[in-house]
Amino acid sequence: MEAPKLIGTIASIVHKQILKPNGFRKKGMTASRQRTYPEILNFQSSKWNDSKSAEFTINLGIYIEEIHECSGAHPVGDNIKEYNCDMRERIGSLMPGGTDYWWEVREGSDPESIASEVIDALSSFGLPWFDKYQNLVNIASFYENKDPFMAAVTQVVLGNIKQAEEFAKLAYMKAHKLRKRPLRDWALKNGIALPNQ
Repeated sequence: MEAPKLIGTIASIVHKQILKPNGFRKKGMTASRQRTYPEILNFQSSKWNDSKSAEFTINLGIYIEEIHECSGAHPVGDNIKEYNCDMRERIGSLMPGGTDYWWEVREGSDPESIASEVIDALSSFGLPWFDKYQNLVNIASFYENKDPFMAAVTQVVLGNIKQAEEFAKLAYMKAHKLRKRPLRDWALKNGIALPNQ
């Protein structure tokens, strides 16, 4: 079987053995689970794949409607994609070493063996990541060192305006000059004072 087609076979094995038993529904190369905050898992193939050699990784996402709305992002509707999610990670960033990780598939590779590796990664790192971020306090901690604007948004949703203001000021200081005006508008709408600069 050609390498890119094997990725689809691997995705199906992974879905059957770990995702479906954990409440995920599969559509193409994406699986989703409805919880407090919907979770999306996507098998991403490399754009450099050919018939003999292919690579794929796994993207994880969590959609948090109140954060999405508070941030001013465009409404998504019911068909949430991984790239619409408010929290996103690649599986490799959660694995030991924390680097981007791609599984290699070659023509004639054993899909069961590769699927077993993926299942191990998901059960050890992917599913626990989803579980950890099913409450707003943990979601706030996710953003604190990554994205001061989203940290501010999360604090607004939590009702912590003083903390939101601190993160908003940090985001404003780091923002590109074209981003400062929308950030100031967002802050004003949410009762947050930013420095006059």
